[in-house]
Amino acid sequence: MGSSKRFKLYKSGKKWAIAAITTATVALGITALSTNANADEVTNANSDSSASDQVATNSGSAITSAQSVTLATVSTSSQASSSSTASSSSDVKNGWVQNDQGSWTYYTNGTTSSGRDYVYLPTINGTNSSDNNWYLTENGTALSGVQQWAGTYYYFDSTTYLRVDNDYRQSQWGDWYLFGDDGKIKTGVQKWAGTYYYFDPTTYLRVNNDYRQSQWGDWYLFGDDGKIQTGVQKWAGTYYYFDPTTYLRVDNDYRQSQWGDWYMFSDDGKIVTGLTEWYGHYYYFDPVTYLKATNTTFEYNGMSLKADSEGIVTGSTNHSQFLLSIYQAAIDGWKQYGVLPSVTAAQAILESAWGQSALATEGHNLFGIKGSYNGQSITMRTAEQTSSGSVYYVNAAFRYYPSYYESVVDHGNFLYSNSRYSNLLWQTNYATVTSLLQQDGYATATTYASSLNNVINTYGLTSWDYAAF
Repeated sequence: MGSSKRFKLYKSGKKWAIAAITTATVALGITALSTNANADEVTNANSDSSASDQVATNSGSAITSAQSVTLATVSTSSQASSSSTASSSSDVKNGWVQNDQGSWTYYTNGTTSSGRDYVYLPTINGTNSSDNNWYLTENGTALSGVQQWAGTYYYFDSTTYLRVDNDYRQSQWGDWYLFGDDGKIKTGVQKWAGTYYYFDPTTYLRVNNDYRQSQWGDWYLFGDDGKIQTGVQKWAGTYYYFDPTTYLRVDNDYRQSQWGDWYMFSDDGKIVTGLTEWYGHYYYFDPVTYLKATNTTFEYNGMSLKADSEGIVTGSTNHSQFLLSIYQAAIDGWKQYGVLPSVTAAQAILESAWGQSALATEGHNLFGIKGSYNGQSITMRTAEQTSSGSVYYVNAAFRYYPSYYESVVDHGNFLYSNSRYSNLLWQTNYATVTSLLQQDGYATATTYASSLNNVINTYGLTSWDYAAF
């Protein structure tokens, strides 16, 4: 009997430390230290980390078959030999033994460990040049493929049985998964092979042809091969543009595609067609090609328009130019306040004489709204009518606006803010709205509703409503 030392591992912060314990033992030979640890706390010196060039298709299955394992406590054990081959003395198995199916099991004096452990053992014969390596074992048998350990998943090479880091590997059931620098399975947006992919947080599978939110909150589009997308891309029945540098969707901008043509994208990122305002000018984008119109004339929503060599659109007639000047504001008035665009346009035409009234030319006030706007007003002589039809004149203060746009949008706000007009908001039938305007006392003229209806029908202004809905 002699005195020998056993070693016990304990945690010191994030590192393992070894404490020597002196005990009395019977000297049977060279003792080998067998230790347990977490898979992500140990670096494999000879881990197989070759890049996979294969782009796999996803079967849609999740990692569900791997058994649940708790983190094993660190232990020490005595071994008869540190050799990577089994001792045949007295038929007692020691070291690694390979069975008929090719599996390797580690024995100490004829017994194996119990349960699932990540342990530091002599290298399996012929698999690696290192003397010792870390293995995930189940009752002493080395495991390979995708395995669950310490609350996550790892991949162990089927030849060396070593943990694989930073690689895209195919599991034993056929699906492919990405593993990080620490060997852990990856989810969310990840960089791999020079680009980015997205891996589902539930199934761990690569996501193809979808628009997904990253772990930091931004959204990205991934193509049929899983790669992150840039440039003009089709998604959900329309087209979007994704910045080549940030990979983010671009909103409200005019961008050049990867094939050289330019396209306009709206506030929600969708490609634009039809008439749109951009930096103080109107442009028209073809509904089939999505390209900007240049050097042409065309009819659009009751207006006769022309596009110059730069694509800037103006009215071909005075009436069309006036309608164009209030078009976007009428659409915005509906979106913000629920006032029908056709009715807004008809009121502007009637009450400003196509923008030619003194109130319109001097104060940009198209609707004859009295009072002040942001403290600004203009005094004008105006005609009023009694209930019996008699006409009389008064001097009154009217709102002064910096442009037609503010006048039109404020008209929507005026109706929205006065409770007596609440019954006409968000109505989609112009005849209903004009009737309610007269009924609610917007104007004193007894023929006000019919006059509005006539203007709407004559100039096809219901097309403005369809554009807004």
